[in-house]
Amino acid sequence: TKAYLGRHSQVDGSSASNGALSSLDISAESVFDADVDVWTVAGGIGAGSGNDAKVNYSPKIHAYIDDGSNVDITGHLAIDAKATPYVNAKITGVNAGVFNVGVSLVDIVIEPDLVAKIGGTGGGESKSVVVNAKSISVTAKNIIGSNGYTADTESTSASVGFILGVDAAVNKITNKTSTYARIGDYASITTTHAVKVLAENDTKHRAKSGGGAGSLMA
Repeated sequence: TKAYLGRHSQVDGSSASNGALSSLDISAESVFDADVDVWTVAGGIGAGSGNDAKVNYSPKIHAYIDDGSNVDITGHLAIDAKATPYVNAKITGVNAGVFNVGVSLVDIVIEPDLVAKIGGTGGGESKSVVVNAKSISVTAKNIIGSNGYTADTESTSASVGFILGVDAAVNKITNKTSTYARIGDYASITTTHAVKVLAENDTKHRAKSGGGAGSLMA
C-alpha cells in the first residue's frame, strides 16, 4: 500500500483564496482483521493428528514525498503510514485411539513494514525536497484496534489412548513490525509552527493454551 508524491512533483497552495489555509495529507493505511477457528477430530488404533492454524500479515505501507519535489502550502502537511492488525485464532483438537498423539499449534506472524518520509537518503542536492508549510507531521504507526489486542490466540488439545496418550497445545506469536519516520537528506523545511517526526509501534498479545492426555492402562 503506497501513497506518495512522485519525483519532481510541484504543489503550490500559497495563494489560497479568501485567506483559507491550504493543506496536504498523504496517508497510506492498512486495517487487517483475521478470525480463524479450527476443529479437528481423529480416532483409530493408532490415532494422531497435527492441527495447525497459521496467519501471516506482512504488508508494506509507505507514505512519502519523493526526491526533487516542491511543496508550498499555508496550512498543515501530514504524511502518515498506519497499520491496525488484529488476529483472532483458535484451534481445538480431539484424538482417541489405542496409541494416541495429538498436537495443536497456533502460529501467528505479524510484520508490517511502515515508512513515512520526506525525501530519501543520499543522492546530493539534485534530489532535495523543499517544503514550506505552517506545520508538518511525519508519522509511522502500528496501532492496537478496538479489539484491544494485536493477536489473541487459543489452542486446546485432548488425547485419550487405551495404552498411550500424548498431548501438546502450542501458541506461537512472532512480531517483527518495523516503523520508520524520517525527513531525508538535503531536505529544506520552512515552517512557523511545530514539526513532528514520529515512529510508534503499539502491540498487545494474548495466548491461551490447554490440554489433557490420558491412558486407560496404567
